[in-house]
Amino acid sequence: MKRIVATLSLLIVFILVGISPAFSAPSFANDKFKTLWSYSDKLVDEIPGAGRGFTWGPNSFGSPIEDYQEGAGGKRQVQYFDKSRMELSANGQFVTNGLLTKELVTGQRQDGDSKFTSLAPSSVQVAGDDNSGGGNAISPTYASFKDVVTFNPGENTAVNQVGQKAALAINKSGLVSSLSNPPALVLIGAYDSVLGHNIPQVFVDFQNQTGKVWNGSTFVNAKIYTDNPVANVFGYAISEAFWASAVVAGQEKDVLIQLFERRVLTYTPSNPDPFKVEMGNIGQHYYKWRYESNQKSLPENDPGRFNALLCVTAAPNTGSFARACVTNKSPSQNSTVGVYGRLVVNSQPIPNVRMDATWYYKTITSNCNGLTNNTGVANCDRQIGNATNGFTVTIVVSFIYNEQTYTATTSFTPGGATNPTPTPIPTNPPSTGVTFLQVTGGPPGANAYVKVQTAANASCSISYVTPIGNPSNAQGLVSKPADGTGIVDWTWKISPGTTPGTGTVTVTCNGVSASTGITIG
Repeated sequence: MKRIVATLSLLIVFILVGISPAFSAPSFANDKFKTLWSYSDKLVDEIPGAGRGFTWGPNSFGSPIEDYQEGAGGKRQVQYFDKSRMELSANGQFVTNGLLTKELVTGQRQDGDSKFTSLAPSSVQVAGDDNSGGGNAISPTYASFKDVVTFNPGENTAVNQVGQKAALAINKSGLVSSLSNPPALVLIGAYDSVLGHNIPQVFVDFQNQTGKVWNGSTFVNAKIYTDNPVANVFGYAISEAFWASAVVAGQEKDVLIQLFERRVLTYTPSNPDPFKVEMGNIGQHYYKWRYESNQKSLPENDPGRFNALLCVTAAPNTGSFARACVTNKSPSQNSTVGVYGRLVVNSQPIPNVRMDATWYYKTITSNCNGLTNNTGVANCDRQIGNATNGFTVTIVVSFIYNEQTYTATTSFTPGGATNPTPTPIPTNPPSTGVTFLQVTGGPPGANAYVKVQTAANASCSISYVTPIGNPSNAQGLVSKPADGTGIVDWTWKISPGTTPGTGTVTVTCNGVSASTGITIG
């Protein structure tokens, strides 16, 4: 009877808020990671409009085995989420939450309790929009905080200012100033004597808020960030709170930023409640820093480079095409693989064009890029980590030249070979257009589905515009390659607040686009 009552209660919640359950939790490397994620994020994932954001995030984009000196065999299991990284202890009995902020600011990657690898501090923006296209260049980066953070007791500490207003500011250069008229009145609510920093009341309240959490069998009221938020989620404050300018959703805004050992908190006065305080996507930022910004390159004399260069230049300069080849078709785990691409337009190699290479491995997407030389060739490298032997990694390279997109696809399959044969020239089949095979809409809160037929291995993207003309940024609307038969499909969640009517779906494959209507409601 209790189970029936609980089920009915949950259904009533869905009916009252006018949505459908989502049940789209990420996959987990082990049960301990799943249990910790479910405690705070199961409610947010299953009930959109729950009134709070994710603690870990809806996306997991990697669960590698990473080097850690004290781990079994010098390794440990981790899993990356949007907002942090989970780590399995050496004895496999408990889960820790990475001290990612410290590594990003100092550039000291921690590979053991007292073992560090020196890298460059992260140049990723701490708050606001992604800056890959230069749209958030004003926001401070992690490196901007290197001279104001505390990593050792007594270093860059502050005096107790409880009850006073938060009035410090920082810019991208790391220059600190004091504001006589801060963007909003925010009072200091606590002083952390461990490392000597003041914490605004808005952050104190955020860390100690209560709400529905999952106890393994049902939702109960408890502290959202566990009974010990400092140890289990945030860590100690390592900086003061600073006002800064950042571009958020395309608009420049004033944001209050404070760095903690494990997370970054921001307060944006112009945001609606209850989203004025948010956690930054430090898991994404750290993953990019560790696996993209600090990649080791292949030696210039590596024989694989010669093979790949021969591969992309062997075809005659006839017509317009892009080609792609890899330096090793069967690399060993934890090695570096290079991808070479070439662009020829109207029988001429094209120099000074950016090549973007997108790597597809299981559910993980990563990128690297290069610039074409006078022969139209560009290249970039990535470490492949513990990529599964026998599981093919597909790479789509793309060039945009004179408003036209040229793509090519190549691949490799980890298997341990050290002396691969030269990579064969991949075919680049002409586009066969885009044909919609299935378009399924639904009511707000349901899942939408689109399936198309195009050229084999074509590089495809999708956009969806709501019935009232708003472009959607729903998760699932991502670029991906078609399979070997030319089939590619997408699934995404229709926002619960979408106005019913007919929206528009546009799919672009190998530069050819097609649009169709999709019924919402």
